[in-house]
Amino acid sequence: MKTTPTSVSLMWTAPTGATQYEIFSNYTLLGTSTTTSFEVTKLSANTSYVFTVIALDSTGVKSQASSPFTVKTAIEGGAGENAGDHYPEWDAKKAYVGGTKVQYNGASYEAKWWTQNELPNKAEVWKLIK
Repeated sequence: MKTTPTSVSLMWTAPTGATQYEIFSNYTLLGTSTTTSFEVTKLSANTSYVFTVIALDSTGVKSQASSPFTVKTAIEGGAGENAGDHYPEWDAKKAYVGGTKVQYNGASYEAKWWTQNELPNKAEVWKLIK
């Protein structure tokens, strides 16, 4: 994910069957996308924002909202605290399929195969990516 003082480029992993996405910040719809990315502009520098994404299938059926994830914009003249990739926080209650990326204890991990309730920093199923 790229951050600037006034924008963030969000990215996420596509669930099976999703054809469109709704992007929210603080329960406000920011826009829609047919791809797994979205650029949010007109933000304030050095400020944290919370985002969620809802996937829709071709018939308009909506998924549950993603786990909220926080992104901090860059300071003026510098890189953001979260410069680089940022993914939703790992949740022991969620099931993850291979390829899903999460944050855990400040690091980024990718699931190698289906998993649930296995700590990213302990289990073989997770690959450290950053």
